[in-house]
Amino acid sequence: MDATYFINKYKNNIISVAVIIAALIVANNIYQGQASAVAALKAQKDVEAKKNELLSSISQLEAKFGKYKKLLNSKTSSAVINTLNTIAKDTKVTITSLKPGEEKKVAFYTRYPFTLSVKTANYHLLGDFISKLESSPDVYTVELLSIAKQATDETSGVMLTAQIELSTIVLQDK
Repeated sequence: MDATYFINKYKNNIISVAVIIAALIVANNIYQGQASAVAALKAQKDVEAKKNELLSSISQLEAKFGKYKKLLNSKTSSAVINTLNTIAKDTKVTITSLKPGEEKKVAFYTRYPFTLSVKTANYHLLGDFISKLESSPDVYTVELLSIAKQATDETSGVMLTAQIELSTIVLQDK
């Protein structure tokens, strides 16, 4: 009698508690599903942020590459001659001849060779010329160097002649 009396007296409350418990279970299941969806979205957001950082660094590198490409591709024959003359004048080297060679196309650049004959008073000036040439922002590479002592006279002293094979590159557009 106690149990039936208790059930009859609190029947509405028991049903309300059962409905609330069922609602809490359903709400918990919905919350768990949404929590896992939020966690997945946060993980995806992190992945996308890393991709954006990588794309940003690629964009910066592409801009730098474009600047270098512009610098390298701005070479014309007169620009090369002017650069060589400026370096020669700065290092007290006299250019006696300059002959362009046959261009050689490689995968993504074209190499332009030159044969250069120079005169100078000593090895140090020649070394300074080659050092400034290879450290130039125009990217020159000395590939062959041949040095010979020239006949001397009393007015000019010892003279050295050198044959220099050098090349410069221009990047190709693809």
